[in-house]
Amino acid sequence: MRNKRSYLFLLFAMFLCFTDIAVAQKSEVGVVCGGSYYLGEMNPGKQFLNTQPTGGVYLRHNIGNRMALRIAFNYASISGNDSVSMFLPSRAGYFNSQLLTGDLLYEINFLKFFIGAKKYFWSPYIVVGGGAFYQLTLQGELEGGKYNISKSGIEGPDLSVTKKNNLSADMIFGFGIKYSFSRRFGLNVEWLMRRTFVDWVDGVFYNPESNPTKNMAYICDTSNSDWFSFLQVGISYSFDFKDKDSCNNHLRRF
Repeated sequence: MRNKRSYLFLLFAMFLCFTDIAVAQKSEVGVVCGGSYYLGEMNPGKQFLNTQPTGGVYLRHNIGNRMALRIAFNYASISGNDSVSMFLPSRAGYFNSQLLTGDLLYEINFLKFFIGAKKYFWSPYIVVGGGAFYQLTLQGELEGGKYNISKSGIEGPDLSVTKKNNLSADMIFGFGIKYSFSRRFGLNVEWLMRRTFVDWVDGVFYNPESNPTKNMAYICDTSNSDWFSFLQVGISYSFDFKDKDSCNNHLRRF
């Protein structure tokens, strides 16, 4: 009877241990770097055109081995040039801008995954979420007239000051792949597309009230908002909020 009770106690202890593993919420801190590019009036549809450098940091909180929440902050540079995209070269426009972004993202893994596993060491995943971006700088030129960003808005020839501030929201979606290459470190590659809700990221916008006699329809497409995208490689370090090594070591064998 004593042996039977010991056996049942051992089974119960193993059940608690593996249950704890199943709900363990391990977290990661990481850094990313890569490229960013823009889609808008000066580049309506060519992916990765005028790619500029980007980098950032993030904190990922894993919910089991299928889902995760991530908070991320990035610095990005984007640019556009009519002479490169050749969409409307007669407009002779170009711009350069630097952005800061803050994101809250939800990840769904297609396969079971966690850093340190021998079996579940990789997975494709999708990302959805939202965030905000702050436009640090903006300089450009349009039809021979230069413009720039100021505290009151975008100022330049035939451009109205309708941009009230430098901060705006965006909607994010994308996909990537994760790979665990050690007990504590993981690697991921992802492509994120960001739809903004404004049309002034590139500086190309127009308010007819500022110059009602000038036709700007061929210069600015007011029906579409601007987009920008990130293609990044990240490396992360995994840690536990609580000491669960005694249980996690079981799962690392798989």
